[in-house]
Amino acid sequence: DLKAAAATDADALREASEKRHVAEVRRIEAQHSVTIASVTAELLQARAREEAAQAALSRMDIAQKALLRARMDDSAKARAHESSLQRQLVELRAAAAEARQECVQARAAKAEAERAAVAASTCASETTRSHTVLVAAEAETSALR
Repeated sequence: DLKAAAATDADALREASEKRHVAEVRRIEAQHSVTIASVTAELLQARAREEAAQAALSRMDIAQKALLRARMDDSAKARAHESSLQRQLVELRAAAAEARQECVQARAAKAEAERAAVAASTCASETTRSHTVLVAAEAETSALR
């Protein structure tokens, strides 16, 4: 009777341990999913900023070309306006470069989060397999006694 009760207690402990392990793995996977979603959102935002900067850059290039044509008519005014547009163009190019850098960083962060998620999933699978082998070995040991 004591052996049966001890075996039942051991089985219950193993089952509880396995349930805790499965819950922890699910929690880790959920955290990785949230991280990936967050980084993906950041990537989309960075892409949107980059596209907006590119559109502004295109508008500035068009405006600059129009300005060069107007320069023939009124060179003093055109030079002042061109200077302003040049400053804006430099600022927009800097913003576009920054947006591209943010996009690169967001892609790298997303790739790292995806690698971490794969590693966690692989680790969880290996741990579950090891746990299953351990439980089977314990069962065989108990059966041999």
